[in-house]
Amino acid sequence: MLNKSTVALYLIFSLCVFALCLYISFNNPVTSDGASLFLEAKDMADGNILLRGWTLSTVSFYFTEAIWYMIVIRVFGDSIYLMYVLPAVFYTITIMLAFALSHTDGKMKWSIAALIPCVIISSPMASTMTLETCVHVGTIIFALVCLNMLRYDKHTTIKLTSVTTLTAASVFSDSIFNYYITIPIVVTFVVHVLINKDFSKWRYVFAVIVGVVIAKFLALVANYFGLLNTPGTQPPAFVNYENIPSNLNLFIVGIIQYFDAFIFGKQLSASNAMIFSRFAVMIFWLALLVVAIKNRFKASFVDTALSISSVLLPAAYVASNMPVDLGTTRYLVFSFITGSALIARYLNSQADQRLYAFASTIILIFIFIPSGRYELPNSRVQDISNFVRDNNLGDGYGTYWVASAVTLFKNGDVRPITFTDENKAVRLNWLSNKAWYGFKSRYIVTEFKHDINKILNQYGREGHIKEIDNAYIIYYDDARIVIE
Repeated sequence: MLNKSTVALYLIFSLCVFALCLYISFNNPVTSDGASLFLEAKDMADGNILLRGWTLSTVSFYFTEAIWYMIVIRVFGDSIYLMYVLPAVFYTITIMLAFALSHTDGKMKWSIAALIPCVIISSPMASTMTLETCVHVGTIIFALVCLNMLRYDKHTTIKLTSVTTLTAASVFSDSIFNYYITIPIVVTFVVHVLINKDFSKWRYVFAVIVGVVIAKFLALVANYFGLLNTPGTQPPAFVNYENIPSNLNLFIVGIIQYFDAFIFGKQLSASNAMIFSRFAVMIFWLALLVVAIKNRFKASFVDTALSISSVLLPAAYVASNMPVDLGTTRYLVFSFITGSALIARYLNSQADQRLYAFASTIILIFIFIPSGRYELPNSRVQDISNFVRDNNLGDGYGTYWVASAVTLFKNGDVRPITFTDENKAVRLNWLSNKAWYGFKSRYIVTEFKHDINKILNQYGREGHIKEIDNAYIIYYDDARIVIE
């Protein structure tokens, strides 16, 4: 039973974490992926609950993010500020769940220190993978809830039903949940059977397997009725032999950048002291993770699951076709969280010095504290939206990376398009709705200079061209552009 002081501590800590997350979130520009999910949620709030007419991306994020955004939009409206507040709320919940998971036998003195470097305080790279819309954080929340349930030995119908429900909702919405929970729980069960002859957690294995089966059934039903259409992507495969060095490079650089600790090419100077400090903390964190896995692997079912979760995705990342660029480091976020929780559990069980824990926390805050402004960032898409408003251009079309993001500023709906091999502008069937198209417009926005001639050739050489921060608005005096 939680006492009043513990509840007060959690409340104060959660408010501080939320303020920090919001502070960092307000320094991130709106992305097209996030804007598209926000527009999905807005359409759901307007009554299109099943997203009829939509073509989504590789996964739907339906239960893990979209439906929660829909609820908030129904209550508070569709203000663009929700694009900053909601990710901060989501990630605050993530941190609090990781904090709860990091406790060992009621001890939590090292929990904050262990979570600071790559969980509580997000680096510039980490913030784009944790404090933006549509970046798997909703799925991470569901996974952490499941792991927290594993901390308690008592099996109840409510708990097992919850695990099944969360698994079904998550796998249906975002299949990466299988790497977060499904596979680790199954492997953990096998390990405990082989090592300890312990069959007591078979119910959890059964719960997640039933959840996966339900998710697959829901996917078949949705596909049969043409709902939540996800075009998919290249299926997972082993990395080509010649791409192994590239995967390793992306893996190593991604980890370093996630800690904001890229020291290479930096001079040894006072101005770079924090970067070198973060690099040292990163090395220490990785070493502690190895020690924690070695010492806690057999300690409990949840420790084994955390250990497996911490290494499964990194191993899959290096050995598969998952890595594309540094942006795919987002697939490792859950491992950073579970690794940090495991380190905290190890330190809480081994080191009793409260003074050392407190001092370490203060030092780490000083090393990793972010810099930035607590205000809505001025971005390219906002400048484009202002130009559309100032010139009374109304609704229009644009390439993916600018279209939906510009729409959020409500000065004109910009619908995503692409270009065919014949250099013709056509509807983009990716995070878009068929109902958006078919209207007459005066302009197209593109972030690629080589698209300008394609547009002028298709719609007339007399178009005007306006460049805004390496984006181009090609607009006409009359509404001649129609894309079906």
